[in-house]
Amino acid sequence: MKFFISMAVILMASTHAKMQGKHLEENLQSYFKNVQAKYNGKLDLDRLQVDIPVVGILTMPSYDEDFPFDHFSWEHNINFIQYAGTYAAVIKYNEADEDLYPLLDSLNGVYFTGGPLDLFDDDTNEPHTYYKTARKIFDYAKKENDAARPFPIFAICQGFEIIHLLANKDNFTDTMANVDIYASSRKLNFMDRNPKETSKLMSGFPADLIEKMSS
Repeated sequence: MKFFISMAVILMASTHAKMQGKHLEENLQSYFKNVQAKYNGKLDLDRLQVDIPVVGILTMPSYDEDFPFDHFSWEHNINFIQYAGTYAAVIKYNEADEDLYPLLDSLNGVYFTGGPLDLFDDDTNEPHTYYKTARKIFDYAKKENDAARPFPIFAICQGFEIIHLLANKDNFTDTMANVDIYASSRKLNFMDRNPKETSKLMSGFPADLIEKMSS
């Protein structure tokens, strides 16, 4: 099965900040080798998708002209996936369809990370390439879940905004708003009366916790 393991584009922001000057690329290559050794040492290919799910991380375009690669993800995103017992794979933000869909077929889910991107152009309202790829993944996930193949998307910060925008058909004005909330909890409105029975994600949650989340 085809996997694109997330080694060549791993970048930790604090490391990048320290690597300025003419030795930047040399230092990055050395850093990547160390990271590869760190993750490859824990990789058991025979167990992937047997008892180790593989989760794709949608990378972002590089916005630093000194960075010698055109896309990246911070290392803490990879750690977030792998410390949970799963393994991370790269989904390039501008992946061509002929590569994107076979890759998605070989994954167990996708992670939309946080980030600083302008999702829509201020002048033309044209969606960013990253957002267009996220939409394809979102539509793919809905199709797979409708076909009884669980394909979760987990999203944080910017990724969470994208999920809402996609679900609301790109309506930025209706979806996004300025809200002042601090140290305040809000209940979760479940679409089904008993999410433990209808949701694979919620099936393992204790009933009392679900009750607290919804009240």
